[in-house]
Amino acid sequence: MAEWNFFSNHMEYFSVGNLNPVEVRLRSWGSNMSWAQVDLVGIQKAPKEDLAKIQDFNGLRKSLFLQPGHMAVFSVEVRRPTAECVSWGEAFVTTDFNQTLRVPFHVIVSKGSVHSETILFDKAFPGKISLEKLHLSSTFNQTLGLRNILTSPEGAPLWFTSSSSQSVDIPPQRKTYVGKVHFDPKQFCGDECYSGFLLDTQMGRDWIRGSEISWETAKIDWSILKKLQKRFDQMKDITRKFT
Repeated sequence: MAEWNFFSNHMEYFSVGNLNPVEVRLRSWGSNMSWAQVDLVGIQKAPKEDLAKIQDFNGLRKSLFLQPGHMAVFSVEVRRPTAECVSWGEAFVTTDFNQTLRVPFHVIVSKGSVHSETILFDKAFPGKISLEKLHLSSTFNQTLGLRNILTSPEGAPLWFTSSSSQSVDIPPQRKTYVGKVHFDPKQFCGDECYSGFLLDTQMGRDWIRGSEISWETAKIDWSILKKLQKRFDQMKDITRKFT
């Protein structure tokens, strides 16, 4: 089963394995849907259950001959749907032994969007991990399944925990609680989130030395000020990237 946007193509893959002791020639393949195209992607020595492990489909060996213990990988591309629909189709593969293998597939084309209200972490500070509940609203006519939510840009100090260990259903035309968004401001600055400093650091030892009024006091104070100002400016630059 697949779901995707209007005026866009969508591709899925399926595999056919050869459990016979002899080589099998792939003679033809196709689909009973006029707007679905089936293509042979390639051959690989592996059981057909290993389809999900393939990282690079372009690296598969091109051949029409399926040897014992090998699988043939096919793609099913459904092209540019222009209207909402729910369709059942079938891909087929025939061999030189006049055997026809059939793979059913289910297509849902639905118009809509998913959105949420703006989440505000108004009491966040470094050292505390804040969290807020996330509700999603759907305008689709079909129930959606939420698998995961990713943060952008990569490396942002935000992460999502789902309300369920399984896929969360988002019914149409309503607001649904799906999980929590966590925010850790300390990831911006590590151990330098505040203007304070430890006395056993170089800055702390300089400050102790400067507390004894001498000709170096002004120089030490100016050095500490520049370091703290630099830390503050760096924090502004980092936080600006995530706002």
